[in-house]
Amino acid sequence: MAKVCIICGNEIKKTDGAYRVKEDIVIKWLREIKKKLKIAKNNELFVCKEDYEKYKEKRKQFERNFTFASALAAAILLLLIIVPIFFGSLPGISSIFFGLIVGAFLILMALISYLPAVEGETTVVEEKAKNKKR
Repeated sequence: MAKVCIICGNEIKKTDGAYRVKEDIVIKWLREIKKKLKIAKNNELFVCKEDYEKYKEKRKQFERNFTFASALAAAILLLLIIVPIFFGSLPGISSIFFGLIVGAFLILMALISYLPAVEGETTVVEEKAKNKKR
């Protein structure tokens, strides 16, 4: 297996300065699809230290977009449930189903710019959770 940087696409010779990418559910899912299509390369994914700053900017932008899309999807679904109740009727199954489909579409659109996390790096949310436990 080749060791490849996910930002520049170059092969990494020494991994001592590179950051390993976490194998999360999205990467596993993409690997399964590629295996079924017989186009899998099974590379080990890294971020080289030269591209790490660029990676952090792109990851931050992905997290911001994903959070916004999730909040927007939740707000749309909530509105489709609460507005009919406010006007004195029950929400319809079709409106709830429509809200779920729109929400799923918004989240999938945010996943187009997906950039996986690297090992050894914690996000602000994880750091706050650790501080509260102490």
